[in-house]
Amino acid sequence: MHEVTQVLDAHVTPAADAALAVRAMFGGHLQALLKLDPDWTSRHLCDILPIEPEHTRAWRAAWNGHLENRVLTDTAWGLLRPHYLRAVNILTPTPNNEWEQARATLLAFHLGNRFWFGPLDRDDPDHLLQRFYEQAPAEAASIIVQSGGRSFNRDEPTEPERRERLMRLWEYRIQAVRRGADPDELSAFDDWFVNGRFDDAWSLNQLYEILSLAPDIGLSVHVLRRLRTLALTHPHACLHILDRVPGRPGHYWMTSRHRALIHEIIATTCTADDAAASAASRLVSAFAVDGFDFRSALDGDASSSAETDRSTG
Repeated sequence: MHEVTQVLDAHVTPAADAALAVRAMFGGHLQALLKLDPDWTSRHLCDILPIEPEHTRAWRAAWNGHLENRVLTDTAWGLLRPHYLRAVNILTPTPNNEWEQARATLLAFHLGNRFWFGPLDRDDPDHLLQRFYEQAPAEAASIIVQSGGRSFNRDEPTEPERRERLMRLWEYRIQAVRRGADPDELSAFDDWFVNGRFDDAWSLNQLYEILSLAPDIGLSVHVLRRLRTLALTHPHACLHILDRVPGRPGHYWMTSRHRALIHEIIATTCTADDAAASAASRLVSAFAVDGFDFRSALDGDASSSAETDRSTG
């Protein structure tokens, strides 16, 4: 280690080696250095990530190198949190180029990782997560919700505390969209809905909210299959969701391609009670305006459309 640190000492400060490629190398290997020699790395953190205004370019090069590592350790997070705050403060909602967008996206992956594992929360004293959402471009802002939905291991039970954290995050973002945030962020809810790890009634209610707040967001085939599964136990909620589809701009082809699934959902829900039958009848009329005939579904025969669209399975 003595020989290694001698080489590192000769290049670690910007004054000794100002090459931006060298600064990026130190940033890219920062977590490896922390594992290799935590004391040396902690002592030289201000050299690797200098905060002085005259070293802004050196800091950016090292920071960008660090962001390339998607996996973040607890030790690195503890040391680097002030630098994450600095990175958030220089974000812009309207990036000037693809590189700024890429850096914002990588930063979102890091913050999503920390939110999922617990050290980051919306109510932290430095308001790091809140500031990120205020500053980040919409495409990057959607990453945290997206990665949260994909973070569940289908083969392992979900810890209730983690599930509650994600639900609080989602409700925070729903409120943000109501106040004017970009609704495209909500499209990442598909993974949350499909994986079945959340309360069914809550998930259905959130899906309805999405369709109400974001007219350009449609229902994927995976969401429709999940609705088909839930139609028997939550007929009214499923009908309310489907009721948001007719007349929506750009969704003709979605209905055309997956009409067999829609037929099955209507056929399953319409037999629940009189209210469901009336809602299903109104829905069929609304689809008829768009050119789709689902009248046979009102007979309650979910199998009659099996040949209509084999691809929906």
